[in-house]
This record gives sequence, structure tokens and C-alpha cells, in this order.
Amino acid sequence: MGKHSIHNEFDNIKYIAIFNPRLNCIYRKAIKDIPNETIKEVERNVIGYYNFKSDYNYNTSNLGNQGILYMPEIMRYLNCSRHMVMKYYTQDGLPLFKEKNRYCICIQDLFQWKEKKKEKDRKNQIFAFSISIAFCAIAIILIAFIFEKTKI
Repeated sequence: MGKHSIHNEFDNIKYIAIFNPRLNCIYRKAIKDIPNETIKEVERNVIGYYNFKSDYNYNTSNLGNQGILYMPEIMRYLNCSRHMVMKYYTQDGLPLFKEKNRYCICIQDLFQWKEKKKEKDRKNQIFAFSISIAFCAIAIILIAFIFEKTKI
């Protein structure tokens, strides 16, 4: 799971260990000694990762029904944590769905949602800028009025 993390401290992992508390023993294996097929099998069928980048090279024109991203890819694409993805889902309408008890999204839906979010954020920035300009104008008028009153 650390290898799929967005945090760099997991890049230097060299060993994996499993602790059996009943036998009070640790099993340790070098990651380089684990067959690549085993790692991929665990990633997909145990942890639930889906390596979209290596399987499809982000070519969205040939995706067909397989254009589905799972949580790690969604997090990478949006450059945020799982918590933020779920916040986008509950508060901003990110169209996630569950497949085999894992949250996922069609890549086209993700692209469309991101474009809508960009547009909404841009409109919010324009609105906030307009409000701040209005407050500045009111403040200038009030200062001018007070200055004019005290001038007499």
C-alpha cells in the first residue's frame, strides 16, 4: 500500500514483514525477491488497486467499458487524500459508485466533474473578487465622506 502512496517516505521500502502474534514470530521477505505477478495479484485482488496507467497509458479513446478508476488513481488524478475525495463525493457531487465494495468512477465522468468544478471555482472566485471590490468602494466612499465632514 505504501508503494501506491503519494508520500515519498514509502519509496525506500526494501522489505515486507508479517507478524504472527500466536507464534510470536516474524516472517520477512525482500521486496525484490517477490515475483512481480504476485505483487500485481495482491494489488488488484487483495488491496483493490487498479493500475490504470500501465494498462491503458491514459489513452481514453480505447477504454470502452474498462475506463474505470479506483480510489488510488482518483487520488492521484485529483492530487488529494482519500478524505478529500470522499468530501468531493459528499459535498461537491463527485459521481463515485461502488463496484465489489470499492469506490470507483468512470474516467469520462471524472473529467467532466473536474471541468464543472473548475468552472464553479472560477465563478466563485469572480464573485468573491466582486464582493471585495464592492466593499473597497464602500470603504473609499465612507472615508471620503468622513474626511469631507471633518474638513469643515
